[in-house]
Amino acid sequence: MSDETSPWAGVGPGGLITTSFMALALLAAGSAAGAILSAVNGAPAGVLGFGAAALLLAHLVGVGVITWWRPRRSAGPTGPDPVTFRYSRWSYYWPAATLLLITGALVLFGWGSLAAGDSIGIALAVISLTAVVLLGWSTVRMLSGAPGRLCLTPSGLVHHGPGFTHRLPWDSVAEIRPAAIGGSPMILVAPYSSAPVEITGRRSPALPDMAIRGMWLASDPVLVYRTLRHYQANPAHRAELSSGAALNRIHQRRLG
Repeated sequence: MSDETSPWAGVGPGGLITTSFMALALLAAGSAAGAILSAVNGAPAGVLGFGAAALLLAHLVGVGVITWWRPRRSAGPTGPDPVTFRYSRWSYYWPAATLLLITGALVLFGWGSLAAGDSIGIALAVISLTAVVLLGWSTVRMLSGAPGRLCLTPSGLVHHGPGFTHRLPWDSVAEIRPAAIGGSPMILVAPYSSAPVEITGRRSPALPDMAIRGMWLASDPVLVYRTLRHYQANPAHRAELSSGAALNRIHQRRLG
């Protein structure tokens, strides 16, 4: 987060989540050590097993880091027409790579179960295949349209998120407020009840609100939140969003 006052001060993961990810980090380190020792002792099976475990556990920790413990983000918006806050590519890499690793493990497990040839093995293979299809579909849907971005124009907002595009005119915005999901920052742009919902692709559970999760952003969520609040409260300044004046204002933090 930035040095500016954050609306998410005190928001974060609970003790159980923190402890769980610390345990995962220790297990990842232990698995990596096991792979190294196996290599030293000339045990290729140990290298493969411990190495795969270390890789998967490290990626699970990576997902936790981008969700709750993201390092300070200095990236600003691009533009000038439209002014765009982009999603971080790392925010795609960690969950997508984790899903692919889990999918690969399920494929191997299903193949081994099928090779057993008995009824239990066939049942396990079917369950594994079903899980592979679901995880594969989730990965494709998440990567659809990547990398995402939030575009600010004089007329309104366009949010290209994981698998969806949500449009909202400024005149339809009733409120912009900070929120959190599982202790992870989120910005909610709430429309008036009479405003039409313009969304294509996957429908967000937050609808009719436009939900912008902090974990995806390459920029500091505090900066994005303050920028949105400024242009909602100052309609006369929205014309800047088609010129370099908006980028100068945002970089100089003249956001009222």
